[in-house]
Amino acid sequence: MTGTLFGRVYRLRIGQNGSANGRIIDNIGDPYNSLRLTFEITKTTSEAPNTSEIKVYNLAPQTRALLEKPDTVCELYAGYSEGAGLVLMHSGNITFGFSQRDGADWVT
Repeated sequence: MTGTLFGRVYRLRIGQNGSANGRIIDNIGDPYNSLRLTFEITKTTSEAPNTSEIKVYNLAPQTRALLEKPDTVCELYAGYSEGAGLVLMHSGNITFGFSQRDGADWVT
């Protein structure tokens, strides 16, 4: 176990469909000096697509703008640095993205 994060790692890949101008946000290699990321994924057994809410704190303005564009593709991988490592948790298009202030933080 490594400190309070218990070896948790994540990678968030975002970009426009068919564009090479994507971004990768992760905490691999330096989990204590990376961006804070939280997520909640709702999985069901129905035919409807699963949904997720992903929040990233204090992104650069250009990256916030990318996440707010329609048809942005997003892939979230999460896991532990030991064992299986990163596992694809959710993949899909962002249907509604926005940023707002929360005290001293920007939350997207």
